[in-house]
Amino acid sequence: MLYGGLTLEEALGGRSKIRNRVIAEVFSRMELIEEWGTGIRRIVKRAKEYGLPEPEFLEIGDTFRVNLYRRDHLKTDKKPIRNPYPGSAGRKS
Repeated sequence: MLYGGLTLEEALGGRSKIRNRVIAEVFSRMELIEEWGTGIRRIVKRAKEYGLPEPEFLEIGDTFRVNLYRRDHLKTDKKPIRNPYPGSAGRKS
């Protein structure tokens, strides 16, 4: 289950929960947010428009991960991205 009791299925359907209203308001005024709850659907729509494989959404505790795939990915098996910086949680020191 995601933040605020939201399920991944609900998020995929367009439902959203605001974690920080102040940041959400600032982003809205800066026009960085078009509409609440539309981001995931836009990601899926754009992938389809560009002929890309459908993104994969994985629930991990109270958050989720999105795997995006390139066109050439259709020719190979799905393989997770390796961490190029072992022991650093994916960030270069």
